[in-house]
Amino acid sequence: GRRDPLVPAWVAVEHHRLRPAGELHLFPDSHFMLFSEEATGRLAAALVPFLRAHAAGAGPGGSRVVWYD
Repeated sequence: GRRDPLVPAWVAVEHHRLRPAGELHLFPDSHFMLFSEEATGRLAAALVPFLRAHAAGAGPGGSRVVWYD
């Protein structure tokens, strides 16, 4: 997340730049967001469509970065 104290957002952006065939979703939270029911709902809303597309054989699409407020 953008407020992650251990891994700055720029590191995720750089990793995505080096391996662009995928999606990068940057939430305003830190990696501790998984312990919040509300935040895990937002994470699942972004993750489930990606997993369904790949399970259906869509494979990696174009590069996409999504910033959440």
